[in-house]
Amino acid sequence: MEDRLSRRKFLRRVTIMGSAVIYNFSIPGGVGPSNALESQELKEEIMPHISVKMYPGRTEKEKAELAEAIVQDVMDIIGAARGSISVAIEDIAPREWREKVYEPEIMEKSDKLYVKPGYSM
Repeated sequence: MEDRLSRRKFLRRVTIMGSAVIYNFSIPGGVGPSNALESQELKEEIMPHISVKMYPGRTEKEKAELAEAIVQDVMDIIGAARGSISVAIEDIAPREWREKVYEPEIMEKSDKLYVKPGYSM
């Protein structure tokens, strides 16, 4: 449990340092979280890809820790196998945030956001 809390604290610290958007968390075939844990066969079919876009300024070590925390949480929450999870991290300059992230990923897909930002542009 302590490991999970420290991952959560890390994620909270990273998002405080600058905006971060995590999106494209998908499970092909409509396999839901409860069904995903029912059998090893279903577990192997889960292929989530998580993409994080955030302001530049994090070290490679911080990005690697963030990616590892995300992978661990995906494994814990939906039962995906480590080898089926991919995580991409992309730095987006603040001057490009509106065009590359806010409008296409937040405004145009607001119905798909599970956590909405506390800012507007």
